[in-house]
Amino acid sequence: MSIDYKSLEFELYGVLLQIRDLLEDTAAQEEERDEIDRRLEQIKSKRYNVAVVGEFRRGKSSLINALLGLPVLPADVTPTTATVNRITYGTEPRATILYRDGHTETLDEIGELVKYVTKISTEHEKMAEKVKEAIVYYPAVLCQNHVDIIDTPGLDDDETMTAITLNMLDNIDAAIVTVSALSPFSETERHFVSKLIAHRGISTVCFVVTFIDQIDEDEYDRVFAGIRRRIQSMTMKTVKEEHGSDEWLMAKAHRILDEMAIYGVSARKALDAFAANDNERLKESRFVYFKEELFKLLTSWQMVHMFEKGAQTARDVLVRMSENVEKEEQALEREREQLTARKEQIEGYRQAAAGFTDRQLQQIAYQVSGLITPKIGREQVLVELQAAQGLAALAGNITAELRQTMGAVVALYQSLDEPFRKRATELISALGAPELEGAAADWIQDLMAALAQKREAAAKEALAVGERLIQRQSAELGRRDSVFAMRMGISNLVLGMWRFYQEAARRMRLSVIEAAGSKSDHVLAAWLVDALDKDMRQTEEQAAAAAEKRSKEQAERKKLLAQCDSILRRIAEEHSEVQQAQPLV
Repeated sequence: MSIDYKSLEFELYGVLLQIRDLLEDTAAQEEERDEIDRRLEQIKSKRYNVAVVGEFRRGKSSLINALLGLPVLPADVTPTTATVNRITYGTEPRATILYRDGHTETLDEIGELVKYVTKISTEHEKMAEKVKEAIVYYPAVLCQNHVDIIDTPGLDDDETMTAITLNMLDNIDAAIVTVSALSPFSETERHFVSKLIAHRGISTVCFVVTFIDQIDEDEYDRVFAGIRRRIQSMTMKTVKEEHGSDEWLMAKAHRILDEMAIYGVSARKALDAFAANDNERLKESRFVYFKEELFKLLTSWQMVHMFEKGAQTARDVLVRMSENVEKEEQALEREREQLTARKEQIEGYRQAAAGFTDRQLQQIAYQVSGLITPKIGREQVLVELQAAQGLAALAGNITAELRQTMGAVVALYQSLDEPFRKRATELISALGAPELEGAAADWIQDLMAALAQKREAAAKEALAVGERLIQRQSAELGRRDSVFAMRMGISNLVLGMWRFYQEAARRMRLSVIEAAGSKSDHVLAAWLVDALDKDMRQTEEQAAAAAEKRSKEQAERKKLLAQCDSILRRIAEEHSEVQQAQPLV
């Protein structure tokens, strides 16, 4: 049953538009949107690109000239074509040059093309390097139904020319491969034809054996059959080796190679025949049969392949979208797992670190005790000092000792800064949460500032209290009128200073506890746990919203995928019908 192409066109166009809308709502790559846009544009324009490809000196340009009926494109026995040359339908012959920098130039005469698209001289080659594409408008019947014939530089000419041809593959729908009867089907050609078949955007590949006028007529059938077998066996072997597991591609390879469209042509004889109006020579060129079959081929397959390409592109994009969704879900699950692991890690750290401040302070307390304990039992030294140098010397000595001792106590408590900083920094580093590093670093800075402020305030207050104590005790010693009374007064001063040091150390410890009470490492851990809890809640909320959206999109994708499969199935049935109705060889 033949396809209703108009109905299929509307259906496929609608599917592509819906996919385009889905892509707008996802983090799709620009390449996927461009693919869909190209298929939409092709359906609107009906443009069908047929590239003539092959190694250099295979008669590609001459073949196109024969199709046009006149030597429009430059052709020579040496490698000539240096740019992509597009033949498109136009009521009057004319040519436009598209330059790589974006500007265009219209030629007065088509004959001027040789200056822009060839490499037959150094001057022409330099000009060709600036050209992106030459468009030749010509009233060719073959191009009348939105078909463009594209002439490409020869493969294996040089790397630049080969790259130009390979870069065209994404923009062609069908390929005519020229193979010389004089050097039939090289390794380069084998790999290139395999690449054409493997390309999902190229639906049709046919072959033209050129230069058949240079082999004996009685050798033609044998040479032609040998070339056909060589193309079929060598290419199928390569396709199986590289893509044997791809059922769709293998089916395509069998369609192209088992029912191979291959023709023998002498383009030079055909052109000479056209010029001389020599029908006998034209018959010898075998060109008329080729042109008729090519026209049938393109007429039969153009719409089928265009819709197949559109449906296959749509299907491929839908499959990739589903794969991307799976990757996004996996990434989200990994993020949840990482947040949970971080939370558990910090929760354990918080519990282990809860006694860190107490342990640090207890260690400092032992060291402070070692500083102030020797202050007891010094009465005899101070009595001798007072007796030898007087009361003022005694007061100065005790005051100097006060400042030295308090400086040592402050230094001991100041040594807590580095353990606090190190613990908090290790916690942040172990967390591995860059988004929290800035806030946590500010936290550490605030902790260091609070410790310093409280410590300095406590030390300043202690010094003031200690100096007042010394002044008061010194004044009282001045009123003692006997050696015994002086000794007892000095004993009281020593005891008072010892008690003062104990109280000063206690206050210093309290200042650290007060400063660290809201900024210690275990409180930092608690804050980080809360922050991660918030992140987890946000992640879960986003995941729930995304899951609901993905569910709707997945349902839409499944529906569109079913439509694509239906279109491809109908096209496959049309393939079968067309092949049975019109054998290609």
